[in-house]
Amino acid sequence: NILALQALKAAGLSTASNCAVLPVATGMAITLSLLAMMARRPGPKKIIWPRVDQKTCLKSIVALGLEPIIIDNKLVGDEVVADEEAIMAAVAEHQPANILAVVVTTSCFAPRVPEKVVPIAEMCKREDICLLINNAYGCQTKDIMASIASAGRRGRVDAVIQSTDK
Repeated sequence: NILALQALKAAGLSTASNCAVLPVATGMAITLSLLAMMARRPGPKKIIWPRVDQKTCLKSIVALGLEPIIIDNKLVGDEVVADEEAIMAAVAEHQPANILAVVVTTSCFAPRVPEKVVPIAEMCKREDICLLINNAYGCQTKDIMASIASAGRRGRVDAVIQSTDK
């Protein structure tokens, strides 16, 4: 755990304070993280999830009996981006007290671009909602790691999922 924590810090995640290396795939790590959040915050059952064309996050949410609030992406030029305004609107519509977490993905396959995690982390801090960042493919990208570190300094980040084999 200490070695992995130091590697994440060297990769740019300077705000990381704890690390647990688990012998599981990304989806199970997301499931275990959501279970921990459920234990700390019993009651809320909704998850705000900007859609990614990978089923891992969605399977994890549904397997736990949680309700995904799926946010469609938008096309900006030739890039597919998360709709931050729609994320914020969904939080307001479903009320923060009913939302366990926002689950975002920092790195995915083109043409989708990483979510801008800083404003989402700031909103999660303001609304007292957990933030889980799926960064399975992002450790090798300094800009993504710096963005997550900034999100941790300026907002709320409860967990970052990082794959050691990608």
